[in-house]
Amino acid sequence: EKARILNEWNETERESCGFENFNDLFSEKVAVFPDVTAVVWQGEALSYQALNRQACLLAQQLLVIKAEVYGNEYQGDFPVLLLHEKQLDSIVAILAILKAGGGYVPVSPEFPDSRIEYIAKDCGAKIVVTQSGLMDRVASTTLASLTHVLSDTPMEETSLDQAVSVSPSDLAYIIYTSGTTGNPKGVEINHEALLNYATDDHFIDRTQLSKVLSLSSISFDAFIFDCFVTFSNGAALHLIDKQTQLDPERLIEYCQAQQIDTCFVTTALFNRLASEDFFLHAGLKQINFGGEAVDLAMVEQVKHQAPELMLYHAYGPTETTVYATCCLLNSVNHGAPIGRAIANKSAYVLSPAGKILPPGVAGELYIGGAGMARRYLHRSDLTEQAFLVNPFASDKYLASGWNKMYKTGDLVKWREDGLLEYVGRNDFQVKIRGYRIELGEIETAIKQQPQIHTAFVNVNEQDGIKRIVAYLVMANTESLDEAKLKQTLSQMLPSYMLPSAYVTLDTLPVTVNGKIDARALPQPDFS
Repeated sequence: EKARILNEWNETERESCGFENFNDLFSEKVAVFPDVTAVVWQGEALSYQALNRQACLLAQQLLVIKAEVYGNEYQGDFPVLLLHEKQLDSIVAILAILKAGGGYVPVSPEFPDSRIEYIAKDCGAKIVVTQSGLMDRVASTTLASLTHVLSDTPMEETSLDQAVSVSPSDLAYIIYTSGTTGNPKGVEINHEALLNYATDDHFIDRTQLSKVLSLSSISFDAFIFDCFVTFSNGAALHLIDKQTQLDPERLIEYCQAQQIDTCFVTTALFNRLASEDFFLHAGLKQINFGGEAVDLAMVEQVKHQAPELMLYHAYGPTETTVYATCCLLNSVNHGAPIGRAIANKSAYVLSPAGKILPPGVAGELYIGGAGMARRYLHRSDLTEQAFLVNPFASDKYLASGWNKMYKTGDLVKWREDGLLEYVGRNDFQVKIRGYRIELGEIETAIKQQPQIHTAFVNVNEQDGIKRIVAYLVMANTESLDEAKLKQTLSQMLPSYMLPSAYVTLDTLPVTVNGKIDARALPQPDFS
């Protein structure tokens, strides 16, 4: 059984794509598809050649500023904060940062100032790339003390032929995920991991991928699919405004008019769009979805409505570079399994003692192989806890330096057909609307308020919709000023982490073991 799991169900080894870094791959696409559309935004389109030219120009500016800030001999990591709305310039900026040898650190303008400030300090960014309309956000935080700010001012023509040496182990990006201590943690991904993911064909039919619609925030790792998988295929990336994204009818009209064929959506958005009959009318050829437990009824509905639509159910933490496993859902794969490991990755279902478990037995999922994050930035304790020596590593893994495996905290089990089935979380981390959230981070923010004695944050699921609920015990006899608490929390947490309901209690119910009894908590009123 062990041999079958390790050798047959984890047979994913693939030769390298042949590039040292994503810049080289993109340059090849520019040479092969110079006049092909690369990105579209509000009726404006840039070809691969035009996009490359703009990115090179901005990279030249970055290199000049880098030399001023770090010195000409500096060879270390070069993180650049990217505070930008998703539009043409943000795509230019991402490519420019990579071309300059940097790693981009995306933060959403929707983040509160305190979170932007924390991420800027934590990643050590000395340069921020932003847009003129967001300059006040920079000025309103300690980002103003950063040495240089690049905004979308006109750029002078400069030589485009300056090449920067970037190795596979060099930083490509840092994405911050929710942390247990009250602050997010930075996940470092290098070019080797990015390339292994962006060039994989386990989770997409590349022959059907020519126009990709982006519905993810640039600060969310699903955007790596939108941007880098698209460009690695010489395809066109379509960006849309929020109004279109939130209106299913307008979204259908856009997909039909532009002949969109591919899209990634979170499971929550998949469910919402399915309920609006989006997949029946949009004309897509393939969809990737994932991020939380799936609603089987919605999957079956979409299969019935759009039988030609390829449904790829993906799973993966940020720490394993977007995806770790994937499954093409069809009539053979009953239910909605998360499939098998993608290229050069392995999936292990282990007991608490670290033993490989047979099919049908739930255990914690560990991911090995290529694409593991370099580390949690400045958190060696968490890095050591989550990234362990892989005792099952193949000779190729060891020869390639892929000697670690990531402890996901997710419970899964092998099915008899060799596909993985998601069971649930093994800790206090949840996924809501595709965002991975540590409930402890929300609790920490709430408990910092002087009017709160203690708090417990839980997830309530009704009608297939997950909502965050905060149960509060007040510090005195005052009644809760909910509006004031919401306002305070909105300055500390992103909008997707804010509770949907607040319930005040005299005390939090506990079990005989002294733990909070979640089952005894009252149902919230979401009206």
